[in-house]
Amino acid sequence: MLRFTASFSHRVLPFVGCVALAASTPAWAVPASEATSVATRKVYDTSTLKGVFKGQSKVVIAGYQIAFVTRNKATAHAGNYLGGGSGAKASLETFVGNVDLALMQAIANEAYVTFAKKMQDSGLEVVPLETLKASAAFKRLETTASSPTQAYKVEFQGAHYILVAGGGLPLWFNKFDGLAGGKGSSKNIAVMAELAKELNAAVIQPSIAVDFAYLETSGGKLARRAGVEAKNGMMVVPAASVFWGSVSGGLAYTKFIDGFWVEGETGKWVNAEEASNRGIVKGLSGLGIDIGPVTKKKALVLEANPALFKEKTLFLLEGTAEVYQRGIQEVRR
Repeated sequence: MLRFTASFSHRVLPFVGCVALAASTPAWAVPASEATSVATRKVYDTSTLKGVFKGQSKVVIAGYQIAFVTRNKATAHAGNYLGGGSGAKASLETFVGNVDLALMQAIANEAYVTFAKKMQDSGLEVVPLETLKASAAFKRLETTASSPTQAYKVEFQGAHYILVAGGGLPLWFNKFDGLAGGKGSSKNIAVMAELAKELNAAVIQPSIAVDFAYLETSGGKLARRAGVEAKNGMMVVPAASVFWGSVSGGLAYTKFIDGFWVEGETGKWVNAEEASNRGIVKGLSGLGIDIGPVTKKKALVLEANPALFKEKTLFLLEGTAEVYQRGIQEVRR
């Protein structure tokens, strides 16, 4: 991990150089290695699953998209001795490097195949893609433009994301999806209901956000110091992840309760200044991220190992699919 702290003089005191990345699971997160045994209610709010899947024998995966965090920031504050006024402040910004759009797309495509298999394992018949794409309702979806040369980017709750759709499906949003950047379609909710009726199946659209690190802050009114820690490890972003589903005349959603995590680092931290000026990090410019030349030392780049990044992310997404599958089986019994 890397930690940045500040005292009352506002002086930022970074640890120097690269240090070993944390591999321990946060106490507040469920590790993906427990996907086959953890109680489903500890990962998802599964209360809506019954409305979507009870009595159903078929499922339509009408969309499958992964949102990758490419940039994030955290700030910590500390008050003075009396707990009033402004005191120390520490901030830290993180970027991902060595991860390009082609790698993101490959991850989304493989994760889609795994998810479809998990739906079959749940006992449901998965409506083939060809049948879905040929349906009248599917052709009425309002989709969002994206391509290998024009990624879809959005900022949500301070983090920057790139979204990619897997399985050859288009990228699309409903009006309640925060990752739509306020441009989600109200029409698409009706289209989901039409799909359910036309194909006589449950209709779902998983949208899962993954981050390459998590940031922890310390400080507070009575604290003398403020600090921010960055720890590497792939995890689901609960606030930006949801399994959308269609119910009679409306929309259902299954949300993550808390973090879902896969252990093990995917790269090493370098100062953004070093990464930018030496040109050692690839992929950032291709994602539309300009970090240099950077002179401040409060920005870090995760110089990812692409193979590890893919491996850990796929394991994480397989875990989300496993727990979702188990939740479906529970409500269909």
